[in-house]
Amino acid sequence: MILSLPKLIGLCFILWVVWRVFRAIDARKSNIAKTKDRTDSNKSKQHKANRDSIDLEECTICKAWVARENCGRNDCPY
Repeated sequence: MILSLPKLIGLCFILWVVWRVFRAIDARKSNIAKTKDRTDSNKSKQHKANRDSIDLEECTICKAWVARENCGRNDCPY
């Protein structure tokens, strides 16, 4: 099999087409990943906004961290 100019040009064209197809597939995957990350971050921001923070204090009697509620002991200051 002798290499000729049309064969080399055809081979280069086929390689170029395959390379462009793989680049298009990779770009599509990255766009899907970015969209998914964006929606996941929006959901996590909404989830964080819906949560209330709890201030904990250490009980002076039992040394447990409580949310300003009775810890269950009779002499609890809360």
